[in-house]
Amino acid sequence: MSISQYYYVGNKQNLFSGIFIGIFSLCMAGFILYAIDFSAVNFTFWSVVGYSFYTSFMFLLAWSAYYFFKIYFKLRGHKRVITISDSSITFPELGDSLNVIELKFSEITEVYFAEGRYGIPNNLIIKYGYDGHAYIAKDYLKIEDFEAICSLFKKSLKIKKINIK
Repeated sequence: MSISQYYYVGNKQNLFSGIFIGIFSLCMAGFILYAIDFSAVNFTFWSVVGYSFYTSFMFLLAWSAYYFFKIYFKLRGHKRVITISDSSITFPELGDSLNVIELKFSEITEVYFAEGRYGIPNNLIIKYGYDGHAYIAKDYLKIEDFEAICSLFKKSLKIKKINIK
């Protein structure tokens, strides 16, 4: 039984963007609180409407910071890896790295490349079951790893060529 593993290269970039957006949201909330002069609060209708917009924007920034920090701490320390054995493939879902998909080669109905810009193949799309589909992104892997995954798919599914759709 042979097992091949291929690691994603974009995991650190996703972590950096998550922590950056979280810190940026907190800084923006702090700046807005600093910029508002609460000593000169005038309780007219328009000032109450304006402050309610400020308050809702502050809650939005706080929620954004919480959301991105939560994702950062969930993903920190997790390695995103594609594992291919003789009978199955295991890989993280494209949008959620913590959700791992395991597919047996007998469940896969179709494998093809998504047609990108200018007809260049972009992502590998795997259809399975009745209406399930999963993606393996070309941009998050090394070129030689992506080509090795495609050749293992051809070998395991006994097809000569992966089509572009």
